[in-house]
Amino acid sequence: MSARQYNKYLWLLNVIHSAGRITFKDIEEKWARASINEQQESRLPRSTFNAMKLQIEELMGIIIVCDRSTNEYFIENTDRLPAVDNGCLTHYAIAQQDTICVKLLDIWVTNTVQNQVKKYVN
Repeated sequence: MSARQYNKYLWLLNVIHSAGRITFKDIEEKWARASINEQQESRLPRSTFNAMKLQIEELMGIIIVCDRSTNEYFIENTDRLPAVDNGCLTHYAIAQQDTICVKLLDIWVTNTVQNQVKKYVN
């Protein structure tokens, strides 16, 4: 996985975590203005969003779910996120050694290694 793709996952986590709960429409509006949106796409395809959610869950164990009664997305298992000061997630792109980035990278590496070990053990 490229660092660019990983940063998109961090961006999505940041958006959802910062909002607490957020609609897909609001995520899409933020995506249209995001610097990480290198193609300057005016919308975030639903299939791309779903793929990002799946990759975040597989790589980091962080589950993003939708409350169907409000159509809002939120992080189900916030305990997987490290305890950080407000704004730490916001500045991930500026300070790559940020606590959240280091913790998420650690989660990703741990999960990747565990998955590789499972492949060889089974």
